[in-house]
Amino acid sequence: MTGDVLRLHKKAVVRMFLEEYDEELHERTLRREGVEEGRKQGLEQGLKQGFS
Repeated sequence: MTGDVLRLHKKAVVRMFLEEYDEELHERTLRREGVEEGRKQGLEQGLKQGFS
């Protein structure tokens, strides 16, 4: 359903995306997600090796 709405209003969706895109916010989000994933993987690896 959502896909149908987006396809129906493609021009408006693209325009809204281009007007509201914040590159700095995007970069910060990618970094934060990477740090979180790295911590998760590090914790999992540490627990497998017997570190707490």
